[in-house]
Amino acid sequence: MTTKRLEKVYEELRAIGADAAEGKARKILSGLGFVGDMMERPTKNFSGGWRMRVSLARALFIEPTLLMLDEPTNHLDLNAVIWLDDYLRAWKKTLLIVSHDQDFLDYVCDGIILVHDKKLKNFKGNYTSFKSQHKSDVSKHKRDYDQQQRRIKEEKKKGQSSKKADAKVAKAAKAKREPKNKKKKGQAQMQDDGDDEGGDSGLLEKYKDYIVKFHFPTPGDIPPPVLGMHDVTFRYAPETDPLFEHVEFGIDMDSRVAIVGNNGVGKSTFLNLLIQDLEPTKGEVRKNPRVRIGFFSQHSAEALGSDESPVDYLRREFDLDMQDARKTLGQYALDKKAHTIPLKQLSGGQKARVAFAAVALREPDVLILDEPTNNLDIESIQALIDSINSFEGAVIIVSHDARLILEANCNLYECADRNCLPVDMSFDDYRDLVLARLEDEEYQEIEGKRVNYTPIAQRQEETGDGTAEVWA
Repeated sequence: MTTKRLEKVYEELRAIGADAAEGKARKILSGLGFVGDMMERPTKNFSGGWRMRVSLARALFIEPTLLMLDEPTNHLDLNAVIWLDDYLRAWKKTLLIVSHDQDFLDYVCDGIILVHDKKLKNFKGNYTSFKSQHKSDVSKHKRDYDQQQRRIKEEKKKGQSSKKADAKVAKAAKAKREPKNKKKKGQAQMQDDGDDEGGDSGLLEKYKDYIVKFHFPTPGDIPPPVLGMHDVTFRYAPETDPLFEHVEFGIDMDSRVAIVGNNGVGKSTFLNLLIQDLEPTKGEVRKNPRVRIGFFSQHSAEALGSDESPVDYLRREFDLDMQDARKTLGQYALDKKAHTIPLKQLSGGQKARVAFAAVALREPDVLILDEPTNNLDIESIQALIDSINSFEGAVIIVSHDARLILEANCNLYECADRNCLPVDMSFDDYRDLVLARLEDEEYQEIEGKRVNYTPIAQRQEETGDGTAEVWA
């Protein structure tokens, strides 16, 4: 290769920042939860969820002119979502996202496209701004529709047939819009026509409300202690390091707890110890004998894979008649057509709705939810939040959805350094702490063990904020 050619190659490498490529890749992978030798491991050795993270990292690394992300937070833990929020807020190119995570949309997006009734409508601002604008638009549409129906009834009272009454009201509506339409040309004219929700008929169609209502029955009055761990140590095998050591944790009926921490530190394991699907290596899990636990996880929803239908499943499990089973499934927004097809043919979102219906029918005193939002749409997540807020029992959540944690008014407990301890800070402060850790090159957390970082427990000792005694 000639000197001239080499100089050109070096110039191209400098232009694309080749010398900084590895550092950039490691920064992205670290933000998405890859630590230690995970960055060097062949991708074929990762699970599906981690491969999705690799795919997301690749998309971020190449910095395309148009980046399209479909539910990018689904396979991430809360810490990775916090990092992705911050990373995409600084994104300089076009970004198109489909997501059910309201907090993520608020942080990242400055425009919302609503898909409704086979139409697209643009809104400026983040998701919170969109909700306000959309609520106003829906109220106006309903008022206009009611007014239109009153006019049609008036025409019918005058002796007009239904067809002629509809045509007369539609003609009047078009005439009212005509002066405005004449001022518009080309694309602007097309946009105005597209906003006419009545189509060519000129009549407004009734707005189709999408209503989801989750409900968990009122639990009984159970005195403390309700559920907790006493001096629990856990390891998966005798030859492995412990995932947890000397854990003290407990809840009462008014507890609202969100378990947070890096991926791999044992948040789901912690929940499985609480529900006694796993036995501690040392110590004990104590549960009031009167307590009923309602447990939901993505795996419990995926386990609904039999040939029986959702209706048959609820009837068998809870001795319901056909009408009550269908009513319950409808309440959780499971489409009527899905009531009688085999569970194994349902989508992830449909199975999640059946699983939530089953949780409610168990009449729990304590709700334990492991990533409950993964397969739910925004309306269903809001319904879940509302149901948790009205629920009078205890709630323990592992979730990457910041809106769920905040609106359910959860206290943060962090799994780290082989323990699970309360976080004496607000959620916003915790968000800042997560980002600060990621910027600290000396900070690592591998298999639950921290390196070069002062644990929260030590901070509490230094400030005099200890953990309240849970068990008598």
